[in-house]
Amino acid sequence: MPRWPELTPEEKAQRDAAKKARALERQRAWKQRNPDRVRQHNLSRQRKAHAQQRAGQVAFDRGRNSVALELHRQASRRGWLVYRTGEQLGSVNAYPDMTLVKGEWLLFAYCAKRLTIAQKQWADALQGAGADVVVVDAAQVAQVDKWLGPVSRTKED
Repeated sequence: MPRWPELTPEEKAQRDAAKKARALERQRAWKQRNPDRVRQHNLSRQRKAHAQQRAGQVAFDRGRNSVALELHRQASRRGWLVYRTGEQLGSVNAYPDMTLVKGEWLLFAYCAKRLTIAQKQWADALQGAGADVVVVDAAQVAQVDKWLGPVSRTKED
């Protein structure tokens, strides 16, 4: 017979969420107390990644964030207004990673290989409202011309 009563799934979820919140708060507090160490750590990670790329050990970091950064860069070069929802704390989990606007065009982009069920529901709802939704992964970043159009020539170019 157990010493403590079994927790319900809801109680376990609450306990785990509280543990995660405490861990994040400790991490946030440490980062605030040690900004120089955080900055040095980030710089050393960047330097190591660049050195590996130059040496040919790593072709390119093809993670979700780098795909989003590349898509943002490509869209900006083509004159699109870009909003990255993943950067906002209050954004809905399944909402598209990027919202792009140019003239009368409205385009939503997911930076992923596959969509989750919740993301598919959002994509279907957005398409039903008349918006275009694309799923861009690392292999498709180079082929953004079919969604974004040619590079616009501006005074900065």
